Amino acid sequence: IPGEPIGEYAVNLLEEYQNYTDQLSIESIDPAENPDIAREYETTLIPQEYRYPAIVFEGDDGERMVLMPEYCAIIEEQIIPIEAEHAFTSAILQVTGIVQRKVYFLTGHGESDIYSDYSYAREELRDNLFKVETLNLQITPSIPEDCAALVIAAPQQSLTSSEVEIIQRYLASGRQALILINPNPPQEIEQLLSSWGVQIEDGIVIDTSSYVSPNKNSPLVTWERNYFGFEKTHFPGATAVIPNPEYTPQLFQSEEGEVQVIWVSEDSPTQM
Repeated sequence: IPGEPIGEYAVNLLEEYQNYTDQLSIESIDPAENPDIAREYETTLIPQEYRYPAIVFEGDDGERMVLMPEYCAIIEEQIIPIEAEHAFTSAILQVTGIVQRKVYFLTGHGESDIYSDYSYAREELRDNLFKVETLNLQITPSIPEDCAALVIAAPQQSLTSSEVEIIQRYLASGRQALILINPNPPQEIEQLLSSWGVQIEDGIVIDTSSYVSPNKNSPLVTWERNYFGFEKTHFPGATAVIPNPEYTPQLFQSEEGEVQVIWVSEDSPTQM
């Protein structure tokens, strides 16, 4: 709707997109003056409070309508644009035939929450064009085919045997997972990691030579000792992870300059 503040915000944001591409054109349409177009896009079927401004993206692979609740929030009784870039970019990728990869965070066992504990991680993933969703295997007893990576973020309660089996099948098929644990994790997580050559030790890690003072149970890792080159990283309440002594390194392989070790035992799920 021309002249409407949220609509103007959307247009201004999309004009910023035009600074990076010549493949995007923008048209503002007043539904009161163009009711036929409003009916064409079936906006009249949308609840009145969500109807306008609606942003319709059209491309070679179809169209996608982004409604106000997808890029606005009500804060202190005011409608405030929020996360519009994610909604608009997702729509553009969809109508141009580019498939967004999805990262699923496991839920249902007291895991860290992606909207509070891991909000920065969630935003960083979305800024890098990943879709971020949650997955409760007790409700949906399978890992979706579009899962690019499964994140198991410090579960506090036990997993069911069927959940462990689902995750094992997922990993055995060569798909990706990031498993984060706190000290003394559920036994099922220990067993899951053990089957892949990783053993969890009891208790927490204490570093008497490098720590965040005064807490020796918060190891400090400086830039020259961490893979990513961060200036400083610290790990309060970290648990010890060691190679399972029952596994023996049988094969070293190089992928894009990084050396990886394949651990093998008699009942290893690793396929050679």
